[in-house]
Amino acid sequence: MVGKRKNKPARGIFFAPGGRIRKNELHPDAIKRLSVAELGIELSLDKLLFLGHYDHIYASENFFGATGIGTHCFTCVYVLRLKTTPDLTQQHSDCRWVSIFDAATDLSIHPYTRQYAKDLIQRPLVIPYY
Repeated sequence: MVGKRKNKPARGIFFAPGGRIRKNELHPDAIKRLSVAELGIELSLDKLLFLGHYDHIYASENFFGATGIGTHCFTCVYVLRLKTTPDLTQQHSDCRWVSIFDAATDLSIHPYTRQYAKDLIQRPLVIPYY
């Protein structure tokens, strides 16, 4: 599932759900908090399949809209299959289901999310259901 982002960076572009880890927040705690905020489902780190780390660089965009300041995100990507349809509308203006193959090629989806899909296609994994 991808959602059209309401916030910068990448506002107005379909992207995989996610969020930021807060200062001094432990990784497992961030997964629980973000999964509730983004998906409406409390996930735990031990139930997720790790795909990889990714650098996201936005040369001139940042969450706060400050001029001349970019953003560098170090992203941890996890994969799972959901048994229910999450509500992404708090953080996204639109959302839709896409196959992993469509996610890899659909130009309306952000290039970073397309890369996750391409990497997943190249590394067939047993993805857990949640």
